[in-house]
Amino acid sequence: MVQVEAMACGTPVVNTNIDSAVPEVSVHGITGLTVPPKNAEELASAINLLLNNEELRKRCGAAGRVRAAKEYTADLMAERIEAVYADLGVPAQPRSTVPERPRFPCPSSWQG
Repeated sequence: MVQVEAMACGTPVVNTNIDSAVPEVSVHGITGLTVPPKNAEELASAINLLLNNEELRKRCGAAGRVRAAKEYTADLMAERIEAVYADLGVPAQPRSTVPERPRFPCPSSWQG
């Protein structure tokens, strides 16, 4: 979830290539950088690359905002969860109607 929050704020992500959905959320070289797990040197190198390369940082941040807005909306996530339950044979339940929450901009200090 923290990756999606960072991407929604336009902050490039540095993550590790662990056996989970982590490397699928932020795409290496597009929305951030993915490094091998348990490798402090690679982690530091990725962080420093983003700190020292404004163009890469802005490009990854902008791509992250687009990806978060496109792939991780509340409705889309609900549909994906419902699909998992459907695959398990759990009958669909009616969704409650939740009013749209106001969107607050991320603090400018959080943006790439």
